[in-house]
Amino acid sequence: MMVVVQHVGYMGIPIGQPAVDTFFVLSAFLLTMIFEKKARTLLNEKVSYKRWGWALLDYFARRFLRVYPLFAIVATYLLVYSPPQKEKLFFVHHPENYNLWKVLTFKFEYRYHVFWTLPLEIAYYFLIPVFVMMVLLLKKFWIVPMLPLGYLVAYSGFYWSRGDHMPLKPHLPTFICGSMAAIVYVKADQWITKRQFVFRWYHWLVLRVVEMSSLAILFSVLFGGLVFSWVFENPIPQTSGGHFVSANVSLIIVCEMLLPGVVSSLLEWCLLRYAGKISFSMYLLHSFVIYSDWVRRQGYYNKFFAVWGLTFLLSTVSYHLVEYPSQWVAGRLGQWIKKKDAIERERVAPALPVMSRRSHIFK
Repeated sequence: MMVVVQHVGYMGIPIGQPAVDTFFVLSAFLLTMIFEKKARTLLNEKVSYKRWGWALLDYFARRFLRVYPLFAIVATYLLVYSPPQKEKLFFVHHPENYNLWKVLTFKFEYRYHVFWTLPLEIAYYFLIPVFVMMVLLLKKFWIVPMLPLGYLVAYSGFYWSRGDHMPLKPHLPTFICGSMAAIVYVKADQWITKRQFVFRWYHWLVLRVVEMSSLAILFSVLFGGLVFSWVFENPIPQTSGGHFVSANVSLIIVCEMLLPGVVSSLLEWCLLRYAGKISFSMYLLHSFVIYSDWVRRQGYYNKFFAVWGLTFLLSTVSYHLVEYPSQWVAGRLGQWIKKKDAIERERVAPALPVMSRRSHIFK
């Protein structure tokens, strides 16, 4: 939705790049947390390499089927448009040279419009297992790599220039920030569970101060003022690229995961939950609405309702025709992989010793 706001140009708010960074952080956080749980279970069970292979196949298949089918359909659908229409709807440079194969294989010069984020996200999918295994194998020393990675995230936020249509390297610290937040949350949650820790009012107060401070700084960055106008100047040097928001977003996510508050309640609003459900379709398809001649001719309020109504409608249709079936296929494939994994587990599992009656009584 934030990308749509950016592209429509409401009030001139430059929130497109921060929206993409927020998505990168959230995606890295969720996928790292999910894979960490699976990998930790497999390590504790000391499973065979074959079961690791099934787990990785399930992980990559789900990720591929989540994003690639709709992208491939949109890229193919652009073929039906004339060169001027391609340029107008998807900012295709030299539209007469549109090459579907190069678009589908993510050639750098062919990452048109919103397509540029997909190869970055897919590339990071391959790094998440490496990151998670590094953390798990270090065991109690898991915090050691977090220190240089935290420095990298901070340094890149202060001095690196990040923008759209760039390779993975400038955006890699943004993804890493999300993965680090996931590991910190998982470790904190394990500690809370193990020690049966109970949050007191002062713990709640500290978390809320950290969260609201991060939220205030985030809004100040997005809107170019607020705290930076009323209290102090922005300490981060202004670069030519996007604003540094990944650390603030990560802090907010961790605080809300540890102790849900007002942000979680707000995001649980049914409209926002539904928008999140169809967000990928909305991201890829909104250009067909907002850059159409009919929508551009509308007055302000007519345009407002036309943009959001048609975008939600188109995204809903896309979700039910493409995304949901793709997720269903991923689920069926996951069930097949789970059966294969169960067969492998039974094959290598050692025979359990038969307990004597005495041991059964005293257990």
